[in-house]
Amino acid sequence: CAERYSHYARTGVDVVIWNCAINDLTNYDLTGPQAWALVEAQFNLLRAEGVKVVAATVGPCGGYTTCDSPAVASYNASLVLWCAVQGSAACQLVDENRLLQNPLNPAVMRPECVDGNDYLHPNAKCRPEYAAALAVGVEAVVTSAVP
Repeated sequence: CAERYSHYARTGVDVVIWNCAINDLTNYDLTGPQAWALVEAQFNLLRAEGVKVVAATVGPCGGYTTCDSPAVASYNASLVLWCAVQGSAACQLVDENRLLQNPLNPAVMRPECVDGNDYLHPNAKCRPEYAAALAVGVEAVVTSAVP
């Protein structure tokens, strides 16, 4: 899986938007550290090729059957730390969890964002807010020099 991303720089790709979903973390019986190790290997390959990363945390998922998985919190914490260590010129973090969470109940999405089906994907009202956050991240890494 990690080898899949190692060719991006050779194909002219400068930036990868990385959005790991709850199913990616919970459908394979991986612990948070195991899932993170796989992702980190891919990120390190991308960085070695000079490809910058815009990475999103797993968003609020309360109401979904596997939302309370410890893998989700562990993955989000590892992603935040990795981006902080890499620096903003190499990794921009989009904290989907904070962006979309309900301030009264952070485990769930803001009521005006819930799509009514799976509690995972923001509805049409909130998707532009998420897209704008991703666009800011892309702009930031594109205009920054990697140290």
